Amino acid sequence: MNPGGPHVQSGYGAQQPYGRIEINAGFTWIAWILYFVNPVVWINGQRHQARWGRSSFDLPPGQYDVRLCFPYIWTDAAGLAMLSVPVHPGYVTVLHYEAPLFLLSPGTMRVTGQLPTQTHQLRA
Repeated sequence: MNPGGPHVQSGYGAQQPYGRIEINAGFTWIAWILYFVNPVVWINGQRHQARWGRSSFDLPPGQYDVRLCFPYIWTDAAGLAMLSVPVHPGYVTVLHYEAPLFLLSPGTMRVTGQLPTQTHQLRA
C-alpha cells in the first residue's frame, strides 16, 4: 500500500498486459458511522479489502463482476451494489460507489470513465 496514495492490489497471475479497476467509494456526512467500517469489494467472487476513497485493483483484460458492500449491524453486505465492467490492457476503468443514505438499502455504482493508464497516473 502506498501511504497517501491510492490503495493498489494486484496478483491475478503474471506476465500479462494488465488493466486496472479503480473504485472511488464515498458516503454523505450524515452516514458518519461508516468512518468506523471499511468497504469490501468482490471481483468475480474473490474478496478484496478496500477503503473509503480510492482503491485500485490490477487485473488481466476481461469482463469482471464487481460488487461492493460494507458491514453494518447484523449484516456483512449492507449497501450492496453490483456492476459488470470490462478491463482493457493499459486502461483504467474508473467506478464511483455511493453508499445509501439508509444504510440497509442498496448503494449505487457506475462507470465514470476509461482512461489510458499513463494519462490517468498523470491526473492522479
